[in-house]
Amino acid sequence: MFSENGSAQFSAYMACTSDDLSCTTVNKVFSEWSADRDVSLHLVDADDAFFKAGGRASNGDAGKPYRLGFQIHTVIVPSTFTWDGGTSSLGGSTPPKVGYKATVYIYDVHGVLLQEIPVHQELTAKQHEQANGYIRSEMKLLLSSIDSRYR
Repeated sequence: MFSENGSAQFSAYMACTSDDLSCTTVNKVFSEWSADRDVSLHLVDADDAFFKAGGRASNGDAGKPYRLGFQIHTVIVPSTFTWDGGTSSLGGSTPPKVGYKATVYIYDVHGVLLQEIPVHQELTAKQHEQANGYIRSEMKLLLSSIDSRYR
């Protein structure tokens, strides 16, 4: 996916969906990565033609032998506390969860799907910590699994 000198041999397409505002963090991480690694990145909707047309794109991808697509859905589940309703404080607490489900697509220049990689990660978060830090960290891990030179 990268040449011997480390330059990207692909254009990237990323779509993020969520039930909250965490896609802002995902978009920022991908934008930082693309700027740092000189990757042509297109932030698109989940139903973009790229994902429907087998990686074929008509917007300036000439000269790149591959297309890399990311469809990401972030999930944030807040902590819950149950109380037994009596006079005692018995009950239970469920810590917050942060994660994502994604599919990474690798297409050649002709739109042939070379690889489809499902990825899923869910973490138990610490109480009272911002979910954005977890999302940021997980997106960086995802990108470093694709781009070993990215830190």
